Amino acid sequence: MLVHGTMPYNAEPPPYAPADHPLIPLDTLYSRGHGPVPDLDPARRRRPERG
Repeated sequence: MLVHGTMPYNAEPPPYAPADHPLIPLDTLYSRGHGPVPDLDPARRRRPERG
């Protein structure tokens, strides 16, 4: 990944990556954020229960 900025996160795969693979691997997907990535505590995260 070519990281253009970290706050907010902005990265893209290298120019040759899409041509090398018919399907782009998940670790080389284009990614851009419009705000900082939240620092979440996994121990405090819960999925809502549905019943």
